[in-house]
Amino acid sequence: MYCAGANDISGQPYLDNVIEVFDTAGASLNTIHIRKPGETGLIDIRDLDIDNSGRIYAVDIESSKVRLLDEESGYITSFGIKGIGGSNFNTIHGIAISPTGTIAITDHGTIHLFTSALK
Repeated sequence: MYCAGANDISGQPYLDNVIEVFDTAGASLNTIHIRKPGETGLIDIRDLDIDNSGRIYAVDIESSKVRLLDEESGYITSFGIKGIGGSNFNTIHGIAISPTGTIAITDHGTIHLFTSALK
């Protein structure tokens, strides 16, 4: 189970944006840092999904990007540009990944469909 977190398991605030990984009983298993090295600015994760390879796709409404993360190493890459039309995102809200790798992203009344090139 994954959940965006603001405090570590001891209750102390993180100095960075993270995703906490929990088991089904609620025990903390891992913390994934979602910033790329050297990145600053606001991050606002609103939704995430996991592909068949275990990679995490996190929707960042602040930057209008989808952040691709690995449970072990954290940030891998991101895609998306703020804008209207084409594959730009205006106000990105949610994401779902099918078993075949199709990525559906909801974006302020629009649904974008992508086929993942990352196998």
